[in-house]
Amino acid sequence: MKKGLKIFIFGLVGIIAILLIVNLFLPSETKMERKIEINTTSALAFALLNDPGRMNEWSPWSKIDTANTKYEFFETRTGVGSGYKWSNPSNDSVGVGSLEITKSEGDSLIEWKLVFEGQGEAKAWHKISEKEGKTTVTWGFHSQIPFPFRLFMVFVDMEDYIGKDYDKGLSQLKALLEAVPPKPEPSMTDPQVKDVAGKPMISMRTKATVAEIEGKMGEMYTALIGYATANKGEMDGMPMTVWHVWDKEAGTCEFEAIIPIKKKIKGKGDIKAGMTPKGKMVSCVFTGAYDKSGMADDALSAYIEANAMKKAGPPCWLYINDPGTVAGPEEYQTEIMIPVSE
Repeated sequence: MKKGLKIFIFGLVGIIAILLIVNLFLPSETKMERKIEINTTSALAFALLNDPGRMNEWSPWSKIDTANTKYEFFETRTGVGSGYKWSNPSNDSVGVGSLEITKSEGDSLIEWKLVFEGQGEAKAWHKISEKEGKTTVTWGFHSQIPFPFRLFMVFVDMEDYIGKDYDKGLSQLKALLEAVPPKPEPSMTDPQVKDVAGKPMISMRTKATVAEIEGKMGEMYTALIGYATANKGEMDGMPMTVWHVWDKEAGTCEFEAIIPIKKKIKGKGDIKAGMTPKGKMVSCVFTGAYDKSGMADDALSAYIEANAMKKAGPPCWLYINDPGTVAGPEEYQTEIMIPVSE
């Protein structure tokens, strides 16, 4: 009896020793990628993937025990710092953990930090690239494998084990994105020459980096409208912007925000009174996001040169519609005007 027990103990110790030795030679990490081609733009794919709040719309795990899984979303909703915690401790297929976006690079890359309670951390990423109207999304995963769990690799192909879910998720992502109607491309009317009459105005002028433009412009128009209202200055048309200086290399500009008014009023401090730009202009109506307007600037410049005219002042924008009243940037309309002389 004692002899048999000794044999059993020695055998068990030997098995454990063999397993520990085998563990030393097994992979200490796992890494894999899956990709899919989608009939969409990189901008649309990025916007969807950069929003953790929409992840369950395409995630391969979103339908697992939904009744008992709880989500707690972070205060930041998109981009770096956004993410959520999930919890379903009674279901081993879900468990407890969190994900957070740690890197978000415009329309091309999103990186995630994954934490699985009791199992460690992992890194995931989405690489996004567009070519000839199609977008390739690559979904990757990388994780260190704790020493005791490496034996699992002997019995399971991790790439196949995780890859099936990734393939399912990418297929669902493709279906979701391809169901979105394509957004119209930016467009413009043909350039034309016109005589523009000046109007009384109040304005503010400032310098800004490209990243600051939207915020500063909003503050300036709010101040101008408030000043006009307080001084009985009735608006006479939509707001305008004059782009006095634009340094592409430095990424800075100097611009003037303008509110046309029906009657002259006095300015005060940073708010100046005057007349809107007037005279002969080459103009077009551009439809699309403001940051896509370069095509209109180039077309107007080419027209001016081809017709032996000279630029006589900085570009002026007249906002035809209010961004708050349209579906999105692709519907923004702006009349872009450049003063010219013969």
